Amino acid sequence: MTMKINFALVLTTLFFYSGCASFTPQIKEYPSYVDSKSRFEKKLYREIQTYLLKLKSSPAPIISPWTNLDSIAVKKQEKEIEIFLNRDFAYTPWRPGSIQRFETGWKRFAGNPYKGYKVNFFVHELPISDMIPNLYRPKNELDKRRMPLEKMMEKPLITPLDRPFEITHGLASRHIALWQSHGWYYEQKLRRWEWQRARVFEVVEDLYPMAYILDFLAPMLENAGATVFMPRERDTQLHEIIVDNDSSSAGALYSEISGFWQSDSGAFAIGNPPYTHENPFKQGTGRFAALAEGAAPEISYIPQIPEAGWYRVTVSYPDSAANTDRAIYTVHHSGGSSRFEIDQTKGSGMWLDLGAFHFPKGVNPEQAKVTLTSYETEGVLAADAVRFGGGMGNISRDGITSGYPRFAEAARYYLQYAGFPDTLVWDLNKGVKDYNDDYQSRGEWVNHLKGAPFGPNKKRDEKGKGIPIELSLGFHTDAGFTRNDTVVGTLMIYSLTDAKDTMAFPDGMHRLANRDLADITQTQIIE
Repeated sequence: MTMKINFALVLTTLFFYSGCASFTPQIKEYPSYVDSKSRFEKKLYREIQTYLLKLKSSPAPIISPWTNLDSIAVKKQEKEIEIFLNRDFAYTPWRPGSIQRFETGWKRFAGNPYKGYKVNFFVHELPISDMIPNLYRPKNELDKRRMPLEKMMEKPLITPLDRPFEITHGLASRHIALWQSHGWYYEQKLRRWEWQRARVFEVVEDLYPMAYILDFLAPMLENAGATVFMPRERDTQLHEIIVDNDSSSAGALYSEISGFWQSDSGAFAIGNPPYTHENPFKQGTGRFAALAEGAAPEISYIPQIPEAGWYRVTVSYPDSAANTDRAIYTVHHSGGSSRFEIDQTKGSGMWLDLGAFHFPKGVNPEQAKVTLTSYETEGVLAADAVRFGGGMGNISRDGITSGYPRFAEAARYYLQYAGFPDTLVWDLNKGVKDYNDDYQSRGEWVNHLKGAPFGPNKKRDEKGKGIPIELSLGFHTDAGFTRNDTVVGTLMIYSLTDAKDTMAFPDGMHRLANRDLADITQTQIIE
């Protein structure tokens, strides 16, 4: 008998529980189903259960109260005993010392009957010592299977050129997928838009975690050098202005200043929103200019800002085999100008975030403009739409739009608007279960960002965006409560297998790295 692992989650997800319910786990001795086993095995089975019960009943238990025996295997010829524990054993943050205490405790408890036998404990069909993260292991015992196998990008997808300092360590050149909770979604059964979680004490979890992610965690990661991607709209600005070669928002101006530009299909266009099943990144044309010595093509994007304030700027460009890796975007804003270098060989056909900037009201080319150019002498410069602000939701379900700002909506709708493929990412349930599409789309979005051989589950060889995502993390605060002031705790959810029950990523890296991330993050939070 072996243990079957049933984890279905795709990504590591962080939950701060303010309580789903207040409860105390029931510690009990489970029945022994050993009728067909030998007397030796029956005795061993019962003694292991008794040992586990003793540990769970201890004033300071070192195992989860749900830990139980799954199965045993006695190899008499090899003088080996294999003890398989259920997955709850892995819920404990194991360290070398606690593993040693567990194993030596068993030896003292069991006594002489098993002397001469080598006893090995397993969980998830792995030795229990595998539950120790590399960070807490002696250097000579590091598990190389769970270390990064691919070479890090020499430079990030987006490089701010006007930082007053250069980031060379920390999270430099790292790419992180990050998101917060759920979002406003369309419930087909009720034919209405609604929150995915309940309103509790004047907050709703579909919105509340944004206060942590948008204001603190994402900026912190970016200030450490990372490029952060989100599957939900990041900008809380209610206005949205689009400047594009096909059509632009009212009063906006798209201008090709220099260079010889040519068009190709398969790029963004505003089209005729609200969108039902359309992908706006398939409705328009993109622009390409050949790069040569002495000729720097340039485009300017000038919005008409309806109200002075802060607007995030997102840019897009179409794909081609000759795209330059040094496209220069300059954002002119109230505080001056900020330049960014983008590697256009990756990340095409989507919105890329450059940051939040203050713009004055009206048309003001000196303080509200984006320019695109490149000083390279080979390849092509690609151009498509530039967006100012987040705007209102414009995805229609059964003829009804959400009526809410885009940042309040679930990821499924933003991913449609951001150009990701429907059947691979955001329409996984044939248009009838938006709730399922929302949580499932986030993992597939990460797979598509990274691309082959890590592509979406339905098409692993999908080219995707070619962005080397090193980490993905979802942040929730949950939506429950207790009848007192109890805080239930902090929960990390990780995946140890993929959709085919394999424990390795496509490049061979072991998914125990997921557990390392979960354990280390939770440990740092609670300690």
